Amino acid sequence: QLFTELEELARNGNLERPPPPQRAVPRRDASELSVEEFINAYARPGLPVIITGLNITEEEPWSLEFFKGRCT
Repeated sequence: QLFTELEELARNGNLERPPPPQRAVPRRDASELSVEEFINAYARPGLPVIITGLNITEEEPWSLEFFKGRCT
């Protein structure tokens, strides 16, 4: 009976997966995060992290023209 009900729901487009639960993304200040720690704790396991305190646009702002010049 369960299979029949699931088949009916799927046929009608009513069999959807619930969205995955949201999880908090940790924030780390660049001055307190070494490259080695970043690689081991976040990059290798594929975990997200928000790195704050970086001035990566000091020389040139990330504008549409910036990306057009480098990505096309």
